[in-house]
Amino acid sequence: MQIKKTVLCLVLIFLTGHSFFLFSQDIQYARKIVKDLSSAKFYGRGYVNKGDKKAAGYIAEEYRKFGIIPFEKSYFQSFPVNVNTFPSEIECRINGKNLKPGEDFLVDPSSGKGEGLYVPYIVDIENLLADSSYLKHFLKAQGKLMVIRMKELDPHLQKKAKERITYLKYGRDQGLKGVVFLSDEKLSWNVAPIQGDKPVFTILKKAVEEPVISTEFKIKPKLISGYTTQNILGYIPGTQQPDTFLVITAHYDHLGKMGKSAYFPGANDNASGVAMLLNLAQYYSQHPQKYSVAFFALSAEELGIKGAEYFTEHPVFELNKIKFLCNLDLLGNGEEGITVVNGSVYPDKFTRLEKINEINQYLPVIKSRGEACNSDHCMFYKKGVPCFFIYTMGGSPAYHDINDRYENLAFPEFEDIVKLLVRFFDHL
Repeated sequence: MQIKKTVLCLVLIFLTGHSFFLFSQDIQYARKIVKDLSSAKFYGRGYVNKGDKKAAGYIAEEYRKFGIIPFEKSYFQSFPVNVNTFPSEIECRINGKNLKPGEDFLVDPSSGKGEGLYVPYIVDIENLLADSSYLKHFLKAQGKLMVIRMKELDPHLQKKAKERITYLKYGRDQGLKGVVFLSDEKLSWNVAPIQGDKPVFTILKKAVEEPVISTEFKIKPKLISGYTTQNILGYIPGTQQPDTFLVITAHYDHLGKMGKSAYFPGANDNASGVAMLLNLAQYYSQHPQKYSVAFFALSAEELGIKGAEYFTEHPVFELNKIKFLCNLDLLGNGEEGITVVNGSVYPDKFTRLEKINEINQYLPVIKSRGEACNSDHCMFYKKGVPCFFIYTMGGSPAYHDINDRYENLAFPEFEDIVKLLVRFFDHL
């Protein structure tokens, strides 16, 4: 009986780690990383003013501080991307009223250029769904700016609406001067690798007094082909099996700037994930593991997971050497716990994660999810690399907008998530 108690005690000690060392990390360091990377001096970590390169240099310097070893001569793995950017001031006036970029309106990320006073042709979205009605309104809008009043549609109509919207946005040589969507939905932006042939805007209905009589725009996007961005790669050698890797990934890019005045800070998405990656780099630099631990700060995730895609096509070591990979994104919240993408794909590892959490009472909930190609882990998963993608639930709803700022994040579970991951990696 005494032997059983001793074994149980040792298991609990191994799961918690509390009797071996007092785990510590500097939450103030993590806060500083998020505050810095989401500040205006990094231009939203996009491609205007080389915000991505400034952020990459910042992260590489943190790698150096912790003695992270580059795989090659440099931490940087460079690769080309195409991206539509908006470096010039954007003007938008409806009925003579100046609208504020990011607050009142967004430019479609693939918008083309346009300048001048446009005659609006106004139509409700439901009137564009039937083919005969769509053709009638489309012909009447020729030579004008099509203004579409959006509304919530029945589920069976949503697919058709999406098809119409996609065509109106991206179809070329349509005879339209541009397209405006008047919407009640929250403004959420993205980036795009292409540029269309006409201006396309989304404007909040509450910012506009209807009826729309006059519309005036000035927009000069710049499509950059073959822009060089970079992943930031390094590792801490394992003490026993250095050719086997545990990998931690987090994308550091964000949406950048939309015009001169609006930038997208990306504090939660994903300065928070980078802060956690660097916290773990700091920890493992002081506590080398049996296996090597690699740190990949990846670029161009917002452009379509391009940095992870490039790495998996040009790996710095064989992908089958990765024992497990954890991708970190959106980690500044956590009041409602975390979600683990691929949790149901790797049930044994998810159960282990749950057990560690149950014993230590780190998080209120750990939710399992199936596979989803919604972040960098996806490209590794497609190559057969076992992986999780972890993100937090609850807290600030800011996402892909100008309000995803440092001051809107509470970091309620940041420290506990770091502890959970360390314990989980111990078991791997």
